[in-house]
Amino acid sequence: MHMVTNTDKEQMAASMNSTLVESYSVLGERLVQQLRWYFVVPIAVVLLSVDVLAEDEFGYEFRVGGQHTDNPFRTEVDQIDESIFISGLKLTASKETSRFSGSIDSDFEYRHYVDGSFDDENTSSLKADAAFFMVQNTLSWVATNTFGVLISDPFQPETPDNRENINVFGTGPDLDIRLGSRTTLRFGGRYRNVWLEKSDNDYNALEGNIALIGALSPNRSMSLNFSSSRIEFDDTELNSNFDRLSAYIQFFSRASRGTISLDAGYNEIHDFGEVFSSVLARLSISRNISASSSIT
Repeated sequence: MHMVTNTDKEQMAASMNSTLVESYSVLGERLVQQLRWYFVVPIAVVLLSVDVLAEDEFGYEFRVGGQHTDNPFRTEVDQIDESIFISGLKLTASKETSRFSGSIDSDFEYRHYVDGSFDDENTSSLKADAAFFMVQNTLSWVATNTFGVLISDPFQPETPDNRENINVFGTGPDLDIRLGSRTTLRFGGRYRNVWLEKSDNDYNALEGNIALIGALSPNRSMSLNFSSSRIEFDDTELNSNFDRLSAYIQFFSRASRGTISLDAGYNEIHDFGEVFSSVLARLSISRNISASSSIT
């Protein structure tokens, strides 16, 4: 027969307290992990926006919605239904001064899969731009960062298992030299870092460009552009580093309802001594439909 002493009781109580503390700790970690994107990160962005971009534009948007599909896996057999509950928060802020121009656009979304085809997921995106004008209309330093979601395999259905986070950071200087009342010579340089959550395609890039810009009117311009890039991958066993050269003419026009940009020129890629060339052609059109919406 074993007698339970006060010492045994104290040890049992200490053990139970330790177990409870550990359980609450694990529960707290899981709770923070679930809520960090929807409370911690938005609050951090709000504080940053209010502090750095104070006294300028700030906006927010809450949304709740849902989706339904009768074949989320896009299969010919064994098709199932899935309903999705969606809630989201969007935050925007911007600031303009004679020395600084910046904007933040963030979007946080939570998806609950009612029928359990996938685990609930958190998705988010963040776009931040900043320009520091060291010499007015002459020398500036630009920094941009874009975080979002990318489809890992474009040949497969878009599901949580086929999505991954991507982050693109870029920074560098722009130098404008006025050659006359309507002509500007622009030099630019950029360092870019691209990070992918799952794919082994992370890389760094160094870019340089020269543009001779002629103003046709206050809202229209023609420019002759030369650019050179060096792309270096983190995993060189799966990807090969290469150089890219481009030369093109750009026409740009801005109106009260939108913008048009047209590039036409020539591309070259140098990869392990081989040269691949092609025509470069880009067209971008943006039109404001109303004061709060546009199409691109």
